[in-house]
Amino acid sequence: MKNLIYTLPAVLLIGLMALVSGCGSAQEEIPDVSDIQVDIKINRLEKELFAYQSKYDFINFIDQNPELVAQYFKGPFYPTKDSLASHLYHFTRNVYNDTLYRDVQDIFTDFEKVENDLIQAFRYLKYYYPDFKVPRIYTMISGFGSFGFGQDIFFSDSLLVIGLDYFAGTSSTYRPPEVPGYILKRYVPEHIVPSVMKFISSKFNQHDYNDKSMLAEMMFYGKANYFTHKMMPHASDTLIMGYSVEELTDVEENSGFIWGHFVKNNLFYETNDLTKRKYVGERPRVFEVSDKCPGRVGRWLGYQIVKSYAWEHTDAQLSGIMQMKNARALFQASKYKPQVP
Repeated sequence: MKNLIYTLPAVLLIGLMALVSGCGSAQEEIPDVSDIQVDIKINRLEKELFAYQSKYDFINFIDQNPELVAQYFKGPFYPTKDSLASHLYHFTRNVYNDTLYRDVQDIFTDFEKVENDLIQAFRYLKYYYPDFKVPRIYTMISGFGSFGFGQDIFFSDSLLVIGLDYFAGTSSTYRPPEVPGYILKRYVPEHIVPSVMKFISSKFNQHDYNDKSMLAEMMFYGKANYFTHKMMPHASDTLIMGYSVEELTDVEENSGFIWGHFVKNNLFYETNDLTKRKYVGERPRVFEVSDKCPGRVGRWLGYQIVKSYAWEHTDAQLSGIMQMKNARALFQASKYKPQVP
């Protein structure tokens, strides 16, 4: 089977679960996954590479890790093995990257919580998708892509690489460059596992690429958020959506107003790219709704619609929901319709 690689930045995919309007007071049933065995080992790749003393160490590393080198380090783009080894050697000797490395070692000295959260999320993933094979997991210093490789999350069918320097938070000397503050707030340790799960959701999230409507994008992101919630059912929607408590409270308390804005302005079937970006893309606020409405509100609304569909169709399996390509059919069957003030 072709080894697929998923390359969108994790944060562009990103209280207890809020019940959508019309769902009553029923409680979600969370499956018991305690008996599902998930054996993972997180390889701290940055520690290994930054400990190497010569280019020959990197040549040996390249020889011993052909798949990792080909996929993550983009080995085929280098004319020779020696040129790649030299590139990696200089990457680890770069003063900027050395600072990132030292910061990451201080901030992620204890990686146990992240590892345990990953194990639990993969248990739920194996529950819903028994045939899923957990990839080999590495952490790394990405250098924020300054050396031609590395990103926040790299995921393929066989590899998962987490760029810890992205998620080091405000304690780090350097933050990802040219990333605005409203996105940077999600680059913190507690967002590692939700970001990973959103990335993995793209493996299962089927989408009609011929449908250019805003609704299609809303359903794509709504399913990604719903998938992440199912992998982390005890996590708050602040983590699932990447909203602050205040932002989440605002959208929940004003769901009817937001819904009314979309209906009044015929936004669901809008196809203009600029208009779609205003509601679904990254922005500090969606001022068209209100000066307090957080960015990506279209993704949040899509999430509510998918949750409503799941509540209305209790026999629907997660895999079936993720396979739904027809955004309009999902939307109509959800019966989501909060009261407009």
